[in-house]
Amino acid sequence: MKRLLLFALLALALSTVNAQLIISEDTTWGTDQILTQSVIVEEGATLTIAGGVHVTPIFLDVNNDQIGDISIVINGVLDLQGDVCNRVVFEPYEETSDLHFWEGL
Repeated sequence: MKRLLLFALLALALSTVNAQLIISEDTTWGTDQILTQSVIVEEGATLTIAGGVHVTPIFLDVNNDQIGDISIVINGVLDLQGDVCNRVVFEPYEETSDLHFWEGL
């Protein structure tokens, strides 16, 4: 089932290779997020991520450089609400020891 979901997400991602989620106003992520495209937080906007939220980018390598092409670009503000007991976690969609599963922040 997980592989079927991954296949569906990859198909969606490949159909929108250059697509990006643009955040132009204050936005809060209060639930887990699976990223199938890059996110850009525009100047003047704040992306707040609540404690306990897992941000999970899929591995998408459009340019074949062995580095995932999904990123979160912060031109505004990133406000992470996690703490030691309730962390904000950035983790790959599938288990891997490869630290290049995404471009990062």
